[in-house]
Amino acid sequence: MLILHVIISSQILVSHENNIYSSFQNLKKNSNAWNTADKMITQVMIVTIVFLAIELVFLIVGLNMFNDRFNIILLIGDAGVGKTHIINRYVKNQLPMTIVPTIGVEFATKTVTLKEGGTIKAQIWDTAGQEKYRSITSAHYRKAVGALLVYDVTKDKSFISLQKWLEEIRMHADNDIVLMLVGNKVDLVEKNPQQRRVTKEEAEQLAKENNLLFEESSALLDINISYAFQKLLEEIYDQKSRLISEPSFIKNKQSNQEYVKSLIDSKNLKDNNNKNNNNLNQNNFCDCN
Repeated sequence: MLILHVIISSQILVSHENNIYSSFQNLKKNSNAWNTADKMITQVMIVTIVFLAIELVFLIVGLNMFNDRFNIILLIGDAGVGKTHIINRYVKNQLPMTIVPTIGVEFATKTVTLKEGGTIKAQIWDTAGQEKYRSITSAHYRKAVGALLVYDVTKDKSFISLQKWLEEIRMHADNDIVLMLVGNKVDLVEKNPQQRRVTKEEAEQLAKENNLLFEESSALLDINISYAFQKLLEEIYDQKSRLISEPSFIKNKQSNQEYVKSLIDSKNLKDNNNKNNNNLNQNNFCDCN
C-alpha cells in the first residue's frame, strides 16, 4: 500500500511539473516575462514537493487510522422492518429465537475484508424504530459514517416513513454519510407476490432522487445481506480514500496556475505601460531652442 501511494504521488508530481513548465513555454521569447517565470518555477516546485511530502504522510496515517478505528454503521427504519434480524444474520449468520423490540440502541462489531485487500472495522448499531426512542437514536447520527435505511416491501407505511428518516439524517448526520436503501422481507413476496406493497421501481426512484445505494434483501433466507453491507462499506472506504489521498494543492491546481499566470500578465502589463509612457514622453518633448 505504501509503495502504491509513493508511485501515485510521484506521478502527480511529474504531471504537476509538466503543467507548470508548459504554461511558461510560450513566454521564452519575452525575456522580461521569462526571467520572472523562471524564478517562479523554482519557488512553485519547492512548495509542490514540500506539500506532496506532507500530504503523503497524512495519506498513510489517515488511511491507517480509518482502518483501525471502528466505523459506525446505523440501521434506521420503522419498528418491525427486520433491522435486528439483518444484523444477526450478517454478524452471527443466525436469527434470534425470540423477537423483542429494540430499546434505544444496540450494536455488534465485525471486521470486513475489502476487495482491494484492506480491512475495515464496522460497528453496526441497531436503532429503535418506535417514536418514543427517537431522541435517543437521533443523538447518534453524527458519529456514523454510513447507514442502511430499511423498509418492509410488504408494508407501504414503512416505505413512506423513509422521508421522515431521511429528514432526520440530514438534520443530525454529517453531510458525507453514505446511505443505502434496503427493502427487506422479499422472502414473503417470493411466497406470495401479491403481498408486495412497494415495487422495486418505486424504491429505485427514491434512491436515485436522494443519491442512495439500493438493494432488496431477506434476513430469513440470507438474500443480499452480506452483499448490501459489503457494498456500503466499499463505498465508505472509497470515499474516505479519495478525501484523504487527493492533495489540497492538486485540488486547487487550476487556481494556482491561474494565479501564477496573473502575476506574469501583470508584470507584462506593467512593462508595456512603462514602454508606452516612455514613447509618449518622447513624442511630447519640445525643442524650444
